[in-house]
Amino acid sequence: MKEMEKIRARIDLIDDSIVELLDERLKLSKELSKSKLMILDLKRESEIIERLSKKTNVRIGVQYIRMVYSVIFTIMKEEMKNVS
Repeated sequence: MKEMEKIRARIDLIDDSIVELLDERLKLSKELSKSKLMILDLKRESEIIERLSKKTNVRIGVQYIRMVYSVIFTIMKEEMKNVS
């Protein structure tokens, strides 16, 4: 049982890191938006997905990377609508 607790604790740390990184990504996106450097760039989104899909150490399938990043891009766009 202790082994499962250790694994879950590591997963919790990873989840915490993911949330922190998403927050940082949103802050940077908002900076671009404020400086008028951010535009809807579907090509950039495709490039990001393509780059991440080619990582040799990624064990999840490309379809899941697409799903995750589709949600991330949607969240970023929605949040940037609130930037003045």
